[in-house]
Amino acid sequence: MHLLHQLVEAKREKQHSETLQIACEKLGRYFPKQMVKRIITDDANNPLIARRKKITVLFADLSGFTTVSDRFEPEVITEILNTFLTKMGALIEKHGGILNEILGDGLVVLFGAIDYLDKELQAKSAAKLALEMQIEMKNLAEQWLESGFDHNVKLRVGIHQDFATVGNFGSQDIMAFRAVGSGVNFASRLESYSNPGEISVSYSIYAHCKKDFEFSSLQEIKFKGFNHKQRVCKLISEFTT
Repeated sequence: MHLLHQLVEAKREKQHSETLQIACEKLGRYFPKQMVKRIITDDANNPLIARRKKITVLFADLSGFTTVSDRFEPEVITEILNTFLTKMGALIEKHGGILNEILGDGLVVLFGAIDYLDKELQAKSAAKLALEMQIEMKNLAEQWLESGFDHNVKLRVGIHQDFATVGNFGSQDIMAFRAVGSGVNFASRLESYSNPGEISVSYSIYAHCKKDFEFSSLQEIKFKGFNHKQRVCKLISEFTT
């Protein structure tokens, strides 16, 4: 009887494990995998309670896409955006980022928001991601032009590192994991400041990455919503060893 009981318990544990794996895979289509893992494995009632942390924020946007999209059928726009998000999502996961928000034809990516990540590694991971995103974007734009989408789509990117409040925000019925703070807003300003095809970064990113990446000269720029001029520059490439 003892052996039978062990077999029954083993079967239950296997079924539970398989059910949990399926649930994680399904949730992973809607939430970052780091978040799903934390929710599933943490015994606390709220494993993603808001905390103030130093994070790196990357904003990316398809320049001019919203305007030109009105000229195409919904099926075409859906296919283009889904292809874009699939390619970029794979790169984000590769570099350890979290795809936090999809803003129509734009993305918000966080580094160090859930699991701890050294601030220098955050900055370098975000820089590498941005450069690879631009390469992938060029490939996608060429494919879309060949298929009849007569607009040379380019990506604008902004990256900044700062303290932010990160965690679950919302009501008792629905919650969303977000990063809140002036640093998040500044990353968005940097993305808007970029010309199509460019990557604009703050001094905090430059300081962590200057030994391994090529940048343009630092400029002091006044941004809307910020009292003082900010030192920013353009990320050009990663040095080869």
